Amino acid sequence: MNSSYLIRKVLRAMLTVLMVTTFVFLILRLSGDPTVSVLGLEASPEAVEAFRAKWGLDQPVRVQYFDFIKNALHGDLGVSILEGKPALETVAARLPDTLILMIITTVLTFVVGISSGLLASLYHNSNKDRIIMLFAVAGYSMPTFVVGVLLVMFFSVTLGWLPSSGSGTWAHFILPVLTMTIVEAAIFARFTRSAMLEVLYQPYMKTALAKGLSWWQAVRRHALPNAAIPVVTIMGFWVGLIIAGAVITESIFGWPGVGRLLVYSVKHRDYNVVQVIVIFISCSMVITNLTVDILYGLLDPRVSVVKGDQ
Repeated sequence: MNSSYLIRKVLRAMLTVLMVTTFVFLILRLSGDPTVSVLGLEASPEAVEAFRAKWGLDQPVRVQYFDFIKNALHGDLGVSILEGKPALETVAARLPDTLILMIITTVLTFVVGISSGLLASLYHNSNKDRIIMLFAVAGYSMPTFVVGVLLVMFFSVTLGWLPSSGSGTWAHFILPVLTMTIVEAAIFARFTRSAMLEVLYQPYMKTALAKGLSWWQAVRRHALPNAAIPVVTIMGFWVGLIIAGAVITESIFGWPGVGRLLVYSVKHRDYNVVQVIVIFISCSMVITNLTVDILYGLLDPRVSVVKGDQ
């Protein structure tokens, strides 16, 4: 792989994180003051002034921004206004619950989505293909909150089989994971099917069959590697989708994760906690896209060679 290609991607990733962090910092400051959310409308002018001075809110936004960057470079991402402890510690306490939810969802999404897409493409225009695509289109078309509410109404309210909120037991995982998997697996099923159909009828597949390879050998050796490239592509924006899905899902099911914390912190303008979460999300997406770019270069060396010469 061309080294300049990799260096350029890493520098671009770092610049992206800085730009996202700066944008969120400015938007939060322009959206309103957390003083009212914390102290209430009946707080005295002296209490308001003391609060603003304590958290540096009486300083110009420019000064606040450079102080934030300087402290962040030393590993200090600020203190939670609501909880009075380091914002990084506040987010880290919620992170395990979100990661567990996302890991289980990711595994199921890949297994169900990719295998369903492969099956639909290999049985193109058959009843299997139509049934799989029917469910895929339905899952892709429905918003996450609609899927979540429908599952709660059916499995929790009507049947009473599963808890509708909270965490702590295996039963609490089922509905949140199922909600996210239905939506995310539908995306991979559609893309995998389309990618496979594009390569199954290429001339090199006919050549492979003419050389004596069986249909399944040709699919394994030639179709799957070539179909993997567009599927890898969607992983970059899919991370954003699964994070957004986690925020909605955690809010629906009362899941004590980072997504629910983000909604609560935005509502009460806990600036530092929101900034830590945004940095975490942007880093996750940037690292994923960087990994996709590297995989691109490995799957198709022409990508890194061409881009490295530009």
